[in-house]
Amino acid sequence: MEMKFYRDNIKESFLDNFIKDFYTFKISNQISTTPNNEHYCSDSILLDLIENSDRFDDYQKANDNKKLIHIDQSFTKKYNSKFIYFLQKKFLKSSIISSGNFLYPKNGYMGWHTNADTPYLRCYITYSENGDSYFKYRDPITKEIITDKDNLGWTLRYFKISNKIDELLWHCVYSNTTRISVGYRIINNLK
Repeated sequence: MEMKFYRDNIKESFLDNFIKDFYTFKISNQISTTPNNEHYCSDSILLDLIENSDRFDDYQKANDNKKLIHIDQSFTKKYNSKFIYFLQKKFLKSSIISSGNFLYPKNGYMGWHTNADTPYLRCYITYSENGDSYFKYRDPITKEIITDKDNLGWTLRYFKISNKIDELLWHCVYSNTTRISVGYRIINNLK
């Protein structure tokens, strides 16, 4: 088993246009995020999940353990081909499939989960308004829990998702600011 987690800074001109358009697009924020929800990303919750989850289905997806807004496809479709073209240069010979576009408002989060129901290389291109947000994961080899803070602006992360119990990549997200996440599955299946 080999842990693969990568993180890159990115600068692409279309990303600046995406943000400008995003702030002029009317996205309704109907989530009450007044309380601090960071406790949903605590190490103790993860350890409890691992110890007490007796059904594999219980921890594949975040299910209802999240406070975020799905960004409407009418907005993201304008930029989807640009994101895919950018990723195709990085991931040659791969199909690239959208896997979710989210807005995390202040105190937004996605609780601990594994995505084991879709075991592919996963890629997230994220924007953090002020850098006060993070992606947190548990290394399946070392069992170390790592908090990977977002850059101010754009960050690219990609990592392998497995459906094998001893290779699960537990992960979660917390944001204390406006955070946008554009996700893709990378499937190495082209010649």
